[in-house]
Amino acid sequence: MATMQKLKPCPKCGETDLPIYKYEHGWQHVECDECQYLGPGAGSRIDAARQHNAGYEAAKASYAATTEGSGNER
Repeated sequence: MATMQKLKPCPKCGETDLPIYKYEHGWQHVECDECQYLGPGAGSRIDAARQHNAGYEAAKASYAATTEGSGNER
């Protein structure tokens, strides 16, 4: 039997209390209620957690890259 992984924090804002929501179409996503991060969709809570954790470093780097150049450089 597969066990639920401990979720890594939100890659966008660092929030550690992340729920997993299930939608009408059956897909489940790890989400952040603080910044509206939406993790990859999966058919089960366990797979949603796995996919969120597996993509954490790449998502964190992506969010960091998009905020670094958001100043008023000219």
